[in-house]
Amino acid sequence: MAVTNSLESTYKWKSKEELLAEIAVLEQRLGDSEESLYRLRESATGTKKGSLDAGNYPLKRAEDRLQKNKERLIDAIHSLQEGFALFDSDDKLVVFNDVYKRLHALSNNFLKPGVTFEQLLRNNMANGTITESVGREEEFIQERIELHRNPKEKIIREWYDGSWYVISEVKTPRNGIIQTFNDITPLKMAEAELLEKSKLMELLQNVAIAANNEQTLDGAIQKCLDDICHHIDWPVGHAHVSTSTAPGVLIPSDIWCLEDEEKFGKFVEVRENSEFVMEGGLVDQVVRSCAPLWIPDLTKASDEFTEDMADELLIRSAFGLPVFSGDNIVAVLAFFTSEVTEPNEDLLETLAQVGGLLGRVVERMEAQEEVDRRMNELATEVLVRKRAEEKIQHLANHDALTGLPSLRLGKDRLANAIANAKRHKKKAAVMFVDLDGFKAVNDTLGHDVGDEVLKGVSERLLNSVREVDTVARIGGDEFTVGLTEVKTEDDAAVVAKKIIGNVSEPFVVGGGGAQTNIGASIGIAIFPDHGASAEELVHRGDQAMYSVKRQGKNNYAFASDIEADTGAGD
Repeated sequence: MAVTNSLESTYKWKSKEELLAEIAVLEQRLGDSEESLYRLRESATGTKKGSLDAGNYPLKRAEDRLQKNKERLIDAIHSLQEGFALFDSDDKLVVFNDVYKRLHALSNNFLKPGVTFEQLLRNNMANGTITESVGREEEFIQERIELHRNPKEKIIREWYDGSWYVISEVKTPRNGIIQTFNDITPLKMAEAELLEKSKLMELLQNVAIAANNEQTLDGAIQKCLDDICHHIDWPVGHAHVSTSTAPGVLIPSDIWCLEDEEKFGKFVEVRENSEFVMEGGLVDQVVRSCAPLWIPDLTKASDEFTEDMADELLIRSAFGLPVFSGDNIVAVLAFFTSEVTEPNEDLLETLAQVGGLLGRVVERMEAQEEVDRRMNELATEVLVRKRAEEKIQHLANHDALTGLPSLRLGKDRLANAIANAKRHKKKAAVMFVDLDGFKAVNDTLGHDVGDEVLKGVSERLLNSVREVDTVARIGGDEFTVGLTEVKTEDDAAVVAKKIIGNVSEPFVVGGGGAQTNIGASIGIAIFPDHGASAEELVHRGDQAMYSVKRQGKNNYAFASDIEADTGAGD
């Protein structure tokens, strides 16, 4: 239908919202005009013959109004830049514009007034226009019809040609449905580009984190291979690395990222055997150029890599990137896919930074190695000094011959035992032990044998008490034994008897099987019964020991059993 210049000027500068509002009004007017014309015709048929001639002015005026409303409606529809369709209250297509027709090019033979929305929907699904319905066709149809008849929200849909549209639907005053298609492809492209750049930045961030956190170059390379393969959706990633034995020479590593190990097993075997890494190949070219390289089709890049190899190995495209440490390439990361794939310049530009980031791992490792070396040297020096100090401290607090605590350390531990007993309202005890007959051993067998006996006595004393108790050598053949948490004198007496029995056992000395015998006299002082301090208890125990010496030796006595006595005896 022809459109007049006056009508064009009427709608040229109207906004989309204004046009849609006007279309709704025109749809209402058109319906009213059709009803008015219907009533007039119905009325006219009831009059006498000749009533429908040209002289029937009311009917003529109604027809003119209907025609003008149709022209205005169609002109308004075609003024829209978006795809437009109007469905009536029976959900039948009434009118649509050229944009809508182009969108439904696969259904042009089917697209015409009178078809229902459901028929058009099923036709679009049949010709593949609506891909999101695959696998759930009937369910999708019911959902879409419900949303169409009761519009609630806009629909964002990718069209079969890769374009994107926002589909809007609104009800008209006469219960029809206005449907519009707004092209948002540029917005979606910009959105996709922004998303891709965001993912690239995320990739770089992940690589940077790996470079900072991973403790080994292999670990950082593995993380990088995994991240890049995941980002670009390529099935294979592999690293060539230099070794300490052959610096500057890159060899296939066992660092892989594989989508399917079984599927690419042959390729892995070939590549690890270096048969695939020929001169002039991907790795060689990356090393020579010192830059990332993308090979869309390996069969066209090298005569050695044939179509048959590509089919057998399931590999067609590849790209690689170098990893630098300073000016040296320490690794090449190579990626492979089964399809011919054109270079992605944005990706290559981003990945060019990956090599530098991974190189930081090498630099950090070298710096760490130097730090570790210096720390080891310092640690060794500190350890030597500590051991020397510990040795000095040990010698100051322990007997050189027997290794037992000295009198000072023994008193310190006894003081701690007393403090603990006082805190828990318990008893503690000290035994003063003097060997019987030891002087004769020194005099008859010599001091070397005497030293051997003293060592044996020390072991027997330790075996006679608990780990929490303390055996100390005062000097010569005198020892103290500090007992913690003693309940009664009987507890101390049991230990004293055990010591006397153990010490009295014969000593095999001199390496020739000779035996010698000694005994032990023991004086016992109990805290708090016999004293309140370590010094006082040692003194009272010493007095009790001398009392035993005078009464026959090789026995024990408590401080409470004797009078103060300063006499002595062997």
